[in-house]
Amino acid sequence: MKTKSILTALLLMVAGLQTIWAQRVVLHKTNGQTIECDIFELDSITFDDGVCLTCPDNNHPHAIDLGLPSGTKWCCCNVGADKPECVGGYYAWGETDKKSEYDDVSYIFLNGQDTDGDGRIDQDGSYIDIGLDDIAGTDYDVAHVRMGELWCMPSKEQQDELRDNCSIRGIQQNGVNGILVTGPNGGRIFMPPTGYYWKDHFYDDGGYGGYWSSSRIHTELINVFSLVFNTINGYSNWDWDASRCSYGRPVRPVRVKR
Repeated sequence: MKTKSILTALLLMVAGLQTIWAQRVVLHKTNGQTIECDIFELDSITFDDGVCLTCPDNNHPHAIDLGLPSGTKWCCCNVGADKPECVGGYYAWGETDKKSEYDDVSYIFLNGQDTDGDGRIDQDGSYIDIGLDDIAGTDYDVAHVRMGELWCMPSKEQQDELRDNCSIRGIQQNGVNGILVTGPNGGRIFMPPTGYYWKDHFYDDGGYGGYWSSSRIHTELINVFSLVFNTINGYSNWDWDASRCSYGRPVRPVRVKR
């Protein structure tokens, strides 16, 4: 958040036009509303970049500053969620639409046949290489596509930074069990357990969370880095995992750096 004095700027804007005290400031909002006041009523204007330490209200999403070394700001909600406790949408990696089934057969970047019906390509299989080891900010990035240009999927490096610099503890927030992630500056985000989808079956032990990164394992085209955690019997731990691209998982985005 930045605060800048506007008195000098306003004086320059109206210089040579009319007497300064006769001026009124009129702010035109995108919804058609206007806000007016006399110029002498102004002391300063606050330019809010939307970054905060915790959610200031229920108008999600918010960019949360966790005090990370890179300056990365994490979203308070998952893609497709209207509040932090909601899981939001489940997506296969690189896809931007939800589906009724998540497996190799339905995955748009795999060709081949599933001869035994387990959902895995086991004959004439081939991977459609999109030529990217990281899809952040591209048309394959569900956060970028669904939430707009201010958001993107986090890279493995950003997920690792989150784990290396933040503490976690299992809590219940608004009736939902999950983890509270606290940064070195006191900033906090809540992450709900997610389970995951394979075929049309939802796998969930009540405490497992798995979140896609934007980073593919370049030596294994079918696997992608993801952030995983578990909260069982009050014990919380998190790590990275190599996850099959065709699973259905949610995404917790980060703010695009300007």
